[in-house]
Amino acid sequence: MLEPPLSLWQVGANTTPDLNTTDSSFYRDALLEGQKYLQQQFELQTDIVSLVQQRAFFVDQVLQQLWQQHITDNLPLSLLAVGGYGRGELHPYSDIDLLVLLDESISEQPPNGLSDFLTQLWDVGLEIGHSVRTIQECREQAENDITIATNLLETRLLCGQQSLFSALQLLTITNKTWDTKRFYQAKKQEQQQRHLKYNDTANNLEPNIKESPGGLRDLQVISWIAQQHFDVTDLYGLNQKGFLANSEYDTLDKAQRFLWRVRFALHVQANRKEEKLMIDHQRELAKQFGYQDTESRLAVEQFMKDYYLCARSVEQMNELLLQLFDENIILADEPRHIEPINNR
Repeated sequence: MLEPPLSLWQVGANTTPDLNTTDSSFYRDALLEGQKYLQQQFELQTDIVSLVQQRAFFVDQVLQQLWQQHITDNLPLSLLAVGGYGRGELHPYSDIDLLVLLDESISEQPPNGLSDFLTQLWDVGLEIGHSVRTIQECREQAENDITIATNLLETRLLCGQQSLFSALQLLTITNKTWDTKRFYQAKKQEQQQRHLKYNDTANNLEPNIKESPGGLRDLQVISWIAQQHFDVTDLYGLNQKGFLANSEYDTLDKAQRFLWRVRFALHVQANRKEEKLMIDHQRELAKQFGYQDTESRLAVEQFMKDYYLCARSVEQMNELLLQLFDENIILADEPRHIEPINNR
């Protein structure tokens, strides 16, 4: 986060809870205050990276508070954020994916408080996706499912036993569940299949800002492969290793920020998780972002032109980086030298 995160309990009319604060409505109202605050900050042009990280921190605080109420410290289990939430990035209605990690000793009979904890998350208005597994189950399922293996690259400890979390990382990340070449080929095939669903073009009339070619998923594919093979967690890491030139990194960073602002505004406008830029949404977003009709072009046309330019730049950079990954992963046994893209 660019600045120290603001506590949810300091926002609006919120107050700080204690261990006796168990009423779901308290946390539901607090989260609504948090959403209202983030929307106000968005309208004030606050940096979008700070906003998506702040939203994740707000959710962290609620989960940690409720976990303390239901799970005693001595129990051998942990609560992990995974996926986008594991990266510490949440848009207003993003998926909140959780992994409850159990020690083998309690795997047959998890504590009663766990079920109550998960139920209360729904009661407070959090739409979660969760799984409950032992470390060995994580390893076995990750070996057979590329989606699970990918999610385990992006885990973050929220509550519970640090030792369990460390053991999971050792078993699934340090000792990789997938051979690097196999992982790369699987992610590349996934992307090709996903692009085909959207006619293999970024220029769809109503694009999906997450899944369409040139969308946010294309950026994530780069990061996943980079983490698996180059031991960096994001695009900045690739830049620091000299794999991305400064100009390429700036292009991708600017594109991600633009797409994030569009996605954030789209969620707020739709009042739900919505990733498809439908015609009506396009008009409203163009107005919200300050585009104005001219004699030659409507505001919505100007907005979508900027979107398509952004998506095409992501699509092109994704293609170039995958070509370089081919050289550095598929042809890894041959003599190689990493060069920035613009030197080729």
